[in-house]
Amino acid sequence: MDLLSRIALFDHILLNQASAPAVIFISTILTLIKSPGRTIYTSLKQLQEIYLQKLRDDRPEIQLLIVNVGTVIDPRETSGKSDRLATAVFLAHRAKRRKLLYGPSGLFLLVMFYCQPVIFFGFNAMQRRVRAWQARHS
Repeated sequence: MDLLSRIALFDHILLNQASAPAVIFISTILTLIKSPGRTIYTSLKQLQEIYLQKLRDDRPEIQLLIVNVGTVIDPRETSGKSDRLATAVFLAHRAKRRKLLYGPSGLFLLVMFYCQPVIFFGFNAMQRRVRAWQARHS
């Protein structure tokens, strides 16, 4: 329902607005990381993003900025984090960027997620060499 209601909302806006809107789609960095506990959340966010990208492809005048936030911002507390995020989104929107990855901890998590297979492969190869060396010298 969440997906269908958003699609219906965008369709209504596009049909009733003379000029194409600017859309800022904000999600977390977790939508880019496959996780067994977040399958529904990730799939829903990816479907929404695909829908918006298809809209932009069909109507190039739509300005779409996809923001993936990779830092924790507590909405119950006032902090500079939300101001810095708002500034980064404003600057990216003004520069007509299509994508913004925000937050060093989220970027680190993303890099670690995609590098994880390489790291584990290297670790396992090193472990095999150590065991082979130990077997030859014992």
